[in-house]
Amino acid sequence: MAEVIIYFERQSGAACGVHCLNNLLQGAYFDEITLAETARELDQQQQQLFNKVVEFSNVLDNGYYSAQTLFAALESLSFTCTPLGNTTSTFDSELADAGALLCHNEDHWFALRKFGNHWIDLNSFNKQPKYLTDFYFSSLVQSLKSQSALIFIVNGDFNNINPSDSPKIIRGSFVQVAITTRPQNYRANDDELAAAIQLSLASTQSTQTPQNLGNELDDDLETAIAISLSMNEQNKS
Repeated sequence: MAEVIIYFERQSGAACGVHCLNNLLQGAYFDEITLAETARELDQQQQQLFNKVVEFSNVLDNGYYSAQTLFAALESLSFTCTPLGNTTSTFDSELADAGALLCHNEDHWFALRKFGNHWIDLNSFNKQPKYLTDFYFSSLVQSLKSQSALIFIVNGDFNNINPSDSPKIIRGSFVQVAITTRPQNYRANDDELAAAIQLSLASTQSTQTPQNLGNELDDDLETAIAISLSMNEQNKS
């Protein structure tokens, strides 16, 4: 049995977007203030793009951040996000090449990250990071997809983050996570199947996040696409 040291932030208020990014990047790269600044900049860009005041903000009063706010924050560190299932490849082949997932379910952002060949659940609602066997990981992703959750593959080099962007403070803690290796021909039994289903349900339970944001999130994604297309046209001209 091996162990890996993982940086982990637990849930505080409705700041799941902050925790999600920092757990994903393994350090306190963002806080509520920096993400709020990013959100306000996006608000201004959207107002200029549509030449009117938009009906929603990229950050709510309770600290909930829009999808494009998280995308913009990651882009500042040279990361991009691609929706899972956005290519002609199968989910399995897409996931085989993935190193991290940005997930949104029931108005809660959380991250799944691969360390070596092993996936770790970095959901801030958990008490600590959770090691996922291949079977558990597959069950969790399938469960999220069945609940119409949003899942994005995060593309970029996690070992080559700009040193000037290194975190100056520690918001979370460093946790040892045990990793159990399985034989390649290992097959889960009924008990493990039941535990995997329970894990996938528990991982997405939300009691502290804002409600009724599904339609707003769809609007956010449409706006993000419009902004991206507009910026590309400006760069070409």
